[in-house]
Amino acid sequence: MKRLALFLGIGFFVAALVGCGVEQGEVPQAATVDRLLSEGWELYDAGDYEAAAAKFDSVIEMNISVPEAHLGYAWAQGQLHNLSDARPFFRMVEMVAFENSCMPLLIDTTLTGAIYVTSWGDTVMRVVVGTPVYGIERLVNSANRVQTVLFFNENEIWVEWDSVSTEDSFKLYYVSFDSTVVVPDYVDDVAWAYGGYGCSYVHEETGDEMKAVEAMNIALKLLSMAGDDTTFAHRPYLDPTDLKLMKALAAFRLGLYKNTVDILRELGWDEWQDDMNPYKVENWPIILQALENFMRGT
Repeated sequence: MKRLALFLGIGFFVAALVGCGVEQGEVPQAATVDRLLSEGWELYDAGDYEAAAAKFDSVIEMNISVPEAHLGYAWAQGQLHNLSDARPFFRMVEMVAFENSCMPLLIDTTLTGAIYVTSWGDTVMRVVVGTPVYGIERLVNSANRVQTVLFFNENEIWVEWDSVSTEDSFKLYYVSFDSTVVVPDYVDDVAWAYGGYGCSYVHEETGDEMKAVEAMNIALKLLSMAGDDTTFAHRPYLDPTDLKLMKALAAFRLGLYKNTVDILRELGWDEWQDDMNPYKVENWPIILQALENFMRGT
C-alpha cells in the first residue's frame, strides 16, 4: 500500500455525449473527446498534472456531459494540492453521469435506542436504523442534547449511555444514498470520484472527516457493484482496500475507534481480541501502528 503515500502523508501516525451534424472533413466530436481524454491520462501518468488538467478542461469546455473529463480534472487538481478546486469536479462526475440523480440525501428521523453491552463490557445506547446510514450529521436525544457517536455502520449506531434511562428516543440526521438508480456504465467513474472526494478531506485534515467516511462508504458500495478487482489505474493507484484504509484513518480521527478496528480486522488483522476496548487511550497506539503497517504494506 505504499502507493497511498503519493496522495496522503502518513509519517505522523505513530510519533452528454457527442455532437451531431458533422460536416465533411470535420473531426467528429467523439473522436476528439477520446483523443483528449487519452492524452490527458498520459500526461497525468507522466506526472504533468497541469498539462493533464488543461486537456481534461478542454473536454469539459467542448462537452460538459463527459464524466471522465470531470474525474480526470479533479484528480489532476488533487495531485497539484488544489483540493478545494478538485472537490466540485469530483461531485460533478455523478451529476453528469446519472440521468436520475442518486446524490446523497440528508434524512431526519426519530428512533428509539436501548442499552447494549459491548464485548469488552461497556454499556452503550444502541440505535437500529432502517435505511442504510453512510454518514451522520447529528444525533440528539429527547432532551435535545447532542450525543457522542461511538460507532456506526449501515444498520446501527452506538452512542454514549448517560445512565439515566434504559431507553430513549433520538432525532437522527444522517446521510443515505440510493444505489438502485446507478447507471452501470458509469459506476467506476462515480466510485473513484467519491474515493477522491473522500481522500481530499483525509489529506487536508479540515476537520470534516465525516465527509470522508461518508464518501468512502458510498465509493465502496459502488465498487462492490462493479466487482472486487476494480482499481483506479492511475496515481495513486487505488483499490477498494486503500479506500477502506482511508476510511479507517478518518474514523480514527473522529473517535470512531471500533470502526477503525473493524476495518483492520476485515483486512486480516488478527492481533485484536474481542475483549479489548478500542476506546481506552492505551490501546490507541496499537490501533495506529496496525493501521500504519497496513498502509505501508508491511
